[in-house]
Amino acid sequence: MKFVHLSVCLAVVAALGSCSSSANDNPGKSTTTQPSFSSDSKAKPTVVASFYPLAFVADRLVGDVATIVNLTPPGVEPHDLEVSPEQAGVLEDAKLVLTMGQGLQPSVEDAARRRSSGVISLLDLLGVTNPAKDKRAEEKFDLRSDPHVWLDPQLMQNAVAEIATALAKVFPDSIDDINIRSTELGAELSEIDAAYVSGLAQCKGRVLVTSHAAFGRLAQRYGLTQQAIVGVSPDAEPTADRLAALTDLVEKKNITTIFAEELVSPKVADALARETGVAVAVLSPIESAPKQGNYVTAMTKNLTVLRAGLNC
Repeated sequence: MKFVHLSVCLAVVAALGSCSSSANDNPGKSTTTQPSFSSDSKAKPTVVASFYPLAFVADRLVGDVATIVNLTPPGVEPHDLEVSPEQAGVLEDAKLVLTMGQGLQPSVEDAARRRSSGVISLLDLLGVTNPAKDKRAEEKFDLRSDPHVWLDPQLMQNAVAEIATALAKVFPDSIDDINIRSTELGAELSEIDAAYVSGLAQCKGRVLVTSHAAFGRLAQRYGLTQQAIVGVSPDAEPTADRLAALTDLVEKKNITTIFAEELVSPKVADALARETGVAVAVLSPIESAPKQGNYVTAMTKNLTVLRAGLNC
C-alpha cells in the first residue's frame, strides 16, 4: 500500500508542474472583452450577471425587457475573471447587477461595490459563508462555505425566487410576466430534482471523488458523499496526505470513477485514476455556458454521467 501511495504522489507532483486552472492549459488570469450589443439592444436597459448560472436565470425571467450581459465568457473559470475597464463601464451603467458574492469572484465584487445600489449578492441572501474567510471550513470541505448552490435544484429554486424579486423591483411593469416565468422555471427545477431523486436512489456507488469540492451540496441532497481532491478553490494543490487517503478510499469502497471538470486541468484526477486503475468522467460544475444546450440540459447530462460513474 505504501508503494501505491508513493507512486500516486509522484505522479501527481509531476502533473502539478504543468497544471493550470483551465482544462486547455491557458496560463494566467483570463481576459475578457467588451460585450457587443445590437442596435436594438442598445435601447434596452441592461442586467449584468457575474457568471453563467445567474445569466441563465435572468435571461429566462426577464424576457425581452432587458439585455442580459454575462461578464464571464464561455470557457473561463469564474474565480479567475478580472473585470476589464470596458466591463466595468457596462457594470456601472446596468439597471441591476447580479453577483454570487462572498468572495466567489473578487474582481466582480470589487467593481460592483462602486455602485450605490442595484447589486444583488445571492450567497448573502441564501446564507452561505465566505470560504476565503473560513479556512477551517475550506480545509474540511464544509458545506457552509460551498458556493455551488446552483447544483442543488432545490436551492436553485430559492435563487430563482430571489432573482425574480430583484428583477420585479427594477422592472415593475413586467412583474406579472416575471412571476409567471419564475413559476415555470421553478417547475422545471422540480422536474430535475425528481429525476435526480429517482435516478440516484439505487446506485451501488455512493461516493463522489471529484477534482475540487464543487458537488457537496448536490451530494448531500441525494444521499451521496463527496470526497474532493482539493477544497472549494479549484486552484489549490492537493497534499500528499489527501492523495494517500483518496487512494485508500478508492480501493476500500471499490470506486470505479473519478470525476474531473471541463474548466480545471484534469491532470491530477487523471494521475490518481491511472495509479488506482479507475476511469475518469467529466462532471460539469456548470460555471460556464455549455457548448450546447443550457443549464437544464447540463444538469440532465450530469445525471447521466453520475449514473454511469456510480453504477446505477
